[in-house]
Amino acid sequence: MSSTTLLGGTSAYSLTTADMERSVRQLVGRHEKQIGQARDRGLRTVVVSIDGSDPLSDVGRTIEQAVFDADYGGHRNSPELMSKEFGPYEDRSVFFVAIDLDKEVAVGTLRGVVSWAGIGPMCKTMRDCLSIEHYGREFSDVIDLRDEVPNPLAHIGLLGQLSTTSPGISRQFLEQFHAMEIGDLIFDMATVVVPKEHRSPIDIQQIGELLYAASYRAAVKIEAQHGVTFIHEGLLGHFRSTLGMPWEDLGGLGSTQYIESDPFLSQPAYLSLNRFARTISREQYRQVLNRPQKYGERHEPFINLLASPTMEDQFLL
Repeated sequence: MSSTTLLGGTSAYSLTTADMERSVRQLVGRHEKQIGQARDRGLRTVVVSIDGSDPLSDVGRTIEQAVFDADYGGHRNSPELMSKEFGPYEDRSVFFVAIDLDKEVAVGTLRGVVSWAGIGPMCKTMRDCLSIEHYGREFSDVIDLRDEVPNPLAHIGLLGQLSTTSPGISRQFLEQFHAMEIGDLIFDMATVVVPKEHRSPIDIQQIGELLYAASYRAAVKIEAQHGVTFIHEGLLGHFRSTLGMPWEDLGGLGSTQYIESDPFLSQPAYLSLNRFARTISREQYRQVLNRPQKYGERHEPFINLLASPTMEDQFLL
């Protein structure tokens, strides 16, 4: 079992099957009353919020590692490498784990990372956009974020579409591009993963909606002003066109392979949480999203996922 030091304890990326089953049962038992109410309403899936220092948050880490390993190969996503990659973010992480109540299994997870504009370490999504080392490949002409001074040379690698005339993409550029002020709270939806066995077109959209809606509610709860994520183009298109979420291209950047050899393109994206909160209060938006959903009667309209106080028994935050 691989682990990394976390607040005096350890976090693991490779729980055994028995440990995963036991941990999910503990999560269900921890929220017995609320989950009972969710079952009474006929809901199939709930989302549980787990602080990154809680040993049960290893459920989320184990899903992360297993999915990355299955999709991209263990030589790049072993438990040891995952510990190294995410170690700097462990003390600022919170996990949202989707649980199928019929089977009592975890069917997806989203890792949130909290950071502040202009203060302390940057969030994971921005760091990924600017990294000088991407899965073992180094590029001498990509910005060195160790001193966070933009390099005016051509940028290749993760954001290869940038031209040689670019003045350099830095943390400061990204924050100023979206009018972030020093000290503003940023909620980074840093990883979103769903195991392959739960990726039918219906399941992956429903689980994705639940995870993003839960993280949005949590971000609003802590009064974060800005949301960022690196999201699969297909899911981003669903959020934008079908659900009307005003995700913008982060820093005006285009889509890319999040990991080399990834068969899909992903997009670094930005969401003004304050502006979106105003949007969902408008009656026109509420009417659009209260229409019948194609997922069937066991799926809530998305507007309820975002704002309804009755959803407290589905989002255990």
